[in-house]
Amino acid sequence: MKLKIWIWLFSICFLLASLSFLFIKNTENTIDVDEIQKSLFEKKTLLLQHLDLFEEIATQKGTSSLFQSETNTLTNENFLILLFENDSLTYWSDNSVSIFSDFYKNNFADNKVISLNNAWFWVHIKIVEKQKFVGLILLKHEYDYENMFLSNNFYLDNNHVKNVQLSNVPSSEGVNIEDSNAEFLFSLIPNDNIEQEAKTSNYIFGISFILGLIFLFILIYHVINNIIKPTYNIYIFLTFIVFFTLVRFGLQYFHFPEILYQLSFFSPSVYASSQYLPSLGDLLITTLFIFTATLIFGTNIKNFGIKNSGSLNKTIWIISLMLVSLLFLSVTSYIINSLVLNSSILLEAYKVLSINHLSFVAFFIVSLILISFVLFLYFSLKKISEIVSQKILYYYFASALLVLIVIQWFGFGSIDLTSMVFYIVLFFSILHVVNKSLKIRFSVIASFIFILTIFALAVITIASDKKEQNVRKVLAINLANERDAVAEMLLEEFESNINSDRKIDELIKAEPFQINDLYKYINTNFFHGFWSKYDFQITICNEFDSLEVENTSEVFRCYDFFDNMLNQDGIYIPNTNFYFLDNINGRISYLGVFKLQLSANSPSRNMYIELDSKLISEELGYPELLLEDKMKNQQYLDDYSYAKYRENELVTKHGDFSYSLSLEYFGELKSEFTIIDKDGFNHLIYKMKSGNVIVISSPVSSFFDIVVSFSYIFSLFLVIWFFYFIARIVLNRKVEIEASLRFKIQVSMISILLLSLFIIGGGTVFYNIEQFKNKQIENISEKAQSISIELEHKLGEYNTLSKDQEEFYNYYLIKFSNVFYTDINLYDLNGNLLASSRPEIFKKGLIGTRMNTKAFNELIINRKSEFLQDEKIGELSYLSAYTPFYNYENKLLGYINLPYFAKQNILKKEISTLVAAIINIYVFLILFTIFIALAVSNNITKPLSLLRQKFREVKIGKKNEAIIYKHDDEIGQLVKEYNRMLAELEMSVQKLAASERESAWREMAKQIAHEIKNPLTPIKLSVQHLQRTWNNADVDRQSRIDKFSKTVINQIDSLSSIATEFSNFAKMPDVKKESILLVPLVEASTNLFKENDEVEIVLDVDCSHDVKIIGDNEQLLRVFNNLIKNAIQAIPEDRKGNVKIKISENIEQHSIIVSIEDNGAGITTEMKPKLFVPNFTSKTSGMGLGLAIVKGIVEMLNGKIWYHTLANIGTTFFIEFPIYENQYDKNK
Repeated sequence: MKLKIWIWLFSICFLLASLSFLFIKNTENTIDVDEIQKSLFEKKTLLLQHLDLFEEIATQKGTSSLFQSETNTLTNENFLILLFENDSLTYWSDNSVSIFSDFYKNNFADNKVISLNNAWFWVHIKIVEKQKFVGLILLKHEYDYENMFLSNNFYLDNNHVKNVQLSNVPSSEGVNIEDSNAEFLFSLIPNDNIEQEAKTSNYIFGISFILGLIFLFILIYHVINNIIKPTYNIYIFLTFIVFFTLVRFGLQYFHFPEILYQLSFFSPSVYASSQYLPSLGDLLITTLFIFTATLIFGTNIKNFGIKNSGSLNKTIWIISLMLVSLLFLSVTSYIINSLVLNSSILLEAYKVLSINHLSFVAFFIVSLILISFVLFLYFSLKKISEIVSQKILYYYFASALLVLIVIQWFGFGSIDLTSMVFYIVLFFSILHVVNKSLKIRFSVIASFIFILTIFALAVITIASDKKEQNVRKVLAINLANERDAVAEMLLEEFESNINSDRKIDELIKAEPFQINDLYKYINTNFFHGFWSKYDFQITICNEFDSLEVENTSEVFRCYDFFDNMLNQDGIYIPNTNFYFLDNINGRISYLGVFKLQLSANSPSRNMYIELDSKLISEELGYPELLLEDKMKNQQYLDDYSYAKYRENELVTKHGDFSYSLSLEYFGELKSEFTIIDKDGFNHLIYKMKSGNVIVISSPVSSFFDIVVSFSYIFSLFLVIWFFYFIARIVLNRKVEIEASLRFKIQVSMISILLLSLFIIGGGTVFYNIEQFKNKQIENISEKAQSISIELEHKLGEYNTLSKDQEEFYNYYLIKFSNVFYTDINLYDLNGNLLASSRPEIFKKGLIGTRMNTKAFNELIINRKSEFLQDEKIGELSYLSAYTPFYNYENKLLGYINLPYFAKQNILKKEISTLVAAIINIYVFLILFTIFIALAVSNNITKPLSLLRQKFREVKIGKKNEAIIYKHDDEIGQLVKEYNRMLAELEMSVQKLAASERESAWREMAKQIAHEIKNPLTPIKLSVQHLQRTWNNADVDRQSRIDKFSKTVINQIDSLSSIATEFSNFAKMPDVKKESILLVPLVEASTNLFKENDEVEIVLDVDCSHDVKIIGDNEQLLRVFNNLIKNAIQAIPEDRKGNVKIKISENIEQHSIIVSIEDNGAGITTEMKPKLFVPNFTSKTSGMGLGLAIVKGIVEMLNGKIWYHTLANIGTTFFIEFPIYENQYDKNK
C-alpha cells in the first residue's frame, strides 16, 4: 500500500514539474508581439470610450465638471487625458507628466508614439470644434535611474519583460509593433539579456522537482528493499546514501535543471557558505535529502543485523552511531550559524514585519535539520538500548562527550557550550522516552520542540549578535573614510548647474566684482535640499594672488595653497572638477576647482568651492526617490545611531541615541574596537590611529524580544510538526481519529481564545494605525497652517504671484522647509507650479508641474480651505496637504502644497514599529493562552482521568478502592454514584461467586460422576464374568481370568487419568518466569512429531533466532506439544496431513507470533463457543481440558491465543507473546 502512495506522490510531482516546465519554455526570453498588439487594441478601444465620455461631460456640463469625474480607472489603465481649449490646457486627468499650453502644436499627432519626460506614450486625439481631447496610453517608463520606487517597466506584456528599449523608429535588431491598420507604431529592442520576473510557474516547477526527486529516491529504495533479502539492508542503505550524495552534488555541479537555479533563493547574494552549499536552494535540497535519509535509516535500522553480530561488531556499531551523532550535531550547528553569518536573510523573529519568504525558507531548513538530528539520535539510542545495559551506554555517552570537547578545543580553540548542553539535554530526554517506552503524545512532542526552540534561538541570537557587530565594524571603517556617496553622485549635476547658470557668469564678470553677491546667489539657489547639510566657502583668485589662513595668519600663494591641499589629501571624483579631501578632520570635505575667464584681456582666474559637512547638523534629508538603486547600500546606517568625535569632542551625530558632547562618557578606550552596553544601547567604538573616534550604536535586544522570538519559532516548529503528523496519517491511512473529552475541551478553549485575540488584536492594530495616521494628518495640517502664516509675513504685501520671482520664492520655501522639516510646493491660481523647496523632483520629470487633479477640484472648484490625500510618484505613496494662500488683504494668491515624500520612509518605519510591537505582544499572548488553556483543560479533566483510571482498575473478585473527592459538584455526584455502584458490585460479585462456586461444584460433581460411571460399568461386568467363570470351572478359566483382569486394569488406568486431568486443571503448577529463546523451543517441540510419516510438518522462522520472551520452558513446551498434537489429530484419515508452523515478528506491537496451521476438517460453528471451555472435546477420548490449559498458560505469560478456521480447509491457531527487551533483568 505504501509503495502505491509513493508512486502516486512521485507521479503528481513529475506531472506538475513537466507542465510548469513546458509553460516556462513557451514564455522564456520572448517578446510576445501578438500579446502586445492585442493589449494595444484593447487599450485603444477603452481609451476612445473614455474620450467620448469626457467629450459628452464637457459639452453638457462644462470643462470644470471634468475635474469632478472619477480618474482612478484612468490611472489604473495607465491612461492620461488632456483637454486643450483655445490653445490652452484646461484639464488634465493626472499630473504625472509636465504639459505646457503650446506643447500640442509641435509635439504630437494622432496615432503616434512620443516621449514625454520619462515615459513613452501612444497618442490619440479627438477634436470637437475648439476643444481638443488628447488621450495618452503609457507604454513604458524610461527613467535616468532606477530604485525601489522607479522602474523602467513595459506595460503591455503580461510576462513583465524588462531590459528592453523602446524606439519610435523601425529597428532590425528588435521587434516592430504595428497598429490595426498595419502602420508602424514603435519598436522594442532587447538588451543582451532579457530579464523576466520570476513567475509562479518557476516556483511550482522548483518545488515539484525537488519533492519529486525525493519521492523517486524513496520509491527506488522501497522497490530494492522488497526485492533484496533483509540481511543485505545495511549495504543497500549505504549504497543508497552514496548514490544520493552523487546525484545531489551532480545536480549542483551541472546546475540542472537550469530553471531551478534561476529562482531567487538559488542566488549567492541571498546565501553562500561554501562551494558545497553555494545558495539557499542548495542548502534546502541538501537538508531535505538528510531528512529523507534519516527517516529511511530509522525505518530500516532493525534490519541491519546489529543484534545478531558479535560483541566486537556491536561495539563498532555503537561507537559508529555515537560518532555519527556528534558529526550530525556539528553539521546542525554549522548550518544554523551559516544561515545567519553567511546570508542576507533576517532570522531575528521579533522583527516580524521585516520577515520575508526567504526567512520562512531559512526557518524551515533550521527546523528540518533539527528534527533530523533528533530522529537520528532517537533511532540510535533505541537500538543501542536493545544491545547494551544503561550503565554501559552511559560510558559510551561520556566518551562521546569527551571526544566532542577535545575536537572543539583543539580544532576550533573554544568549546561550544550551547551545542554541548543541547546534546546532553537531548540525550537524556530521548533516553527517558526510550526506557519508559513512552507513547509519542503531544506533550512529548511539545517538550522536544521546546528544547529545539531554545537551542535554535540561542544559536541564532549569538550568531546574529556576532554578525551585527561585524557589520558595524565595516560601517565604522567606511565612516572613517569620511565620504558621502550620495553627495558624490550629485556633484556632477551640481557642477553642471553652476556652469550653465548665466546669473553666476554675470556676477563673476560684474565690475566691480562683489564676492558677497556671488556667495548669496549660490547659497540661495544651490545649497538647499540635500546640500543644506554642507557649509561652503568660495575663493576666487589668480596665480599671483595671496591667501591668508585665518587660524594661523600664514600667507600663501592662492594657487599653491589649493594645489598643496589637492596633492596631499585630494582624491579625484570622476566626471567632475571636484576632489574629496581625505584630511581626517571629522567632517566630510570636498573641493571644486573651476577655471574662469572674466574678459578677453583679463588674466584667467580659478574659483574654488569648498564643501564641509556641518557640525552636529540635522537636516530634512534626501528622499530615496531621488537615489539610484545602487546607492541603497549606503542606507544601512539609517538603522543605527552614530557619532564622530575629534579630540574627545563630539563633531557630528545621527540617530535616536543622545550622545554626550565628550568622549569621556564611554570611559577609557584601550583597543581599536571596543564594545560596551550603556543606556539601553550597544555601542561599538572604533578608535582610529589619527585619534578620531567613531561610535555606532544599536538598541540592546530586550528580554521581551527574546520571548517573542521564542514564541514565533516555537509556533513555526509546531506547525511543521503538525503537517508532518498529517502526512503520516495520510500515508498510513489512519484517518479515523477518536477525540477525547480533554481534547475537545482544549480545542474549544484554544479556538475561542484565538478567535478573541485575533479580533481584539486586529482591532487594536487597525485602531492604532488609524490613530497614527490621524496624528500625522493633524501634524501636517498644522505645518501647512504655520507655513502659510510664515509665507504671509514674507509675501503678504503682494497682490499677485509671478513665475518671474521663482528664485525669490524658492529662497523662502527652502528656508521654511529646513525649519518645519517638510518639502513645500507653491502653485498659482491656475494650478501651475511657481516654486518648490525640492525642484529636483520636477526637473527630473518625476512629476508634472500641474497641481494634482483631485486637489485642483477640491481647492479651486469646490473652494475648500484644506485638502489632504495620498499621492504617488512611481511606487512611492506619500501624504500630501493643500491649503490656500492669502495676502494681508485676504486676497487669494495661490496654493501651498506639503508633499511628505522626504519623510515617508520615517513614517512607514514608525507605523511598522508600532504594528510589529502589537503583533509581537499578541503572538506571545496567543502562545501563553494556549498553554493556559492546556493547563486549565487538564485541571478540569483530571477528575475524569482519575475516574477513568479507577474504572480501568475495577476487577471482579478483587478489593476495589473507592474514590475520595471532596467537592460537591457534578463530578462529585458522579464519584458518589461510582462509589455506590462499587459497593453494590462487590456485594453482587460475592453473591455471584458463591452461586458460581455452587454451580461449578455441581457441574464438576456431575461430570466426575459421569466420567467415573463409564469405567465402572465395564469393571462390574468383568467382575461378574470372572465370578461366573470361577464358579463354573471352565476349561479356559485361566485365559478368561487374564482377559477380565486386563480389562479391569485398563478401566482403572482410565479412572487414574481422569483424576490426573482434573488435578492438573484445578491446580496449575507454579510458573518459573525467565527469558527464553523462543525459536529453539518451538524447534524442539516440532522435532517430537516429525517422525510421523502420515503428516508433513514444516517450520518457517521469519525473525531473528535470538528473539526472547518471558516464560516457563516446561509450560511453553506443553503448550506447543498440545497444539501440534491437536493439529495432527484434526486431519482426517483420507487425506495427506500438512502442518505449517511459522514464527514471525509484529513490528507495530513489538511482539512475536507463532502460528500452527493444519489442513484438517476445521471447526464447526457449534463447536466454536465451547472450544476453550473445560471438559469440551470433539474427540472420542480425553477430558477436553487441553485447550483450556493451553489458554490458561498463554494468558498467565501475558500472551494472547486465537484461531481462524475454514470448513474442510483447516484451522490455524495463533499465539502472541511480547518480545523481551532486557527490562526484566534490569528490574531484577
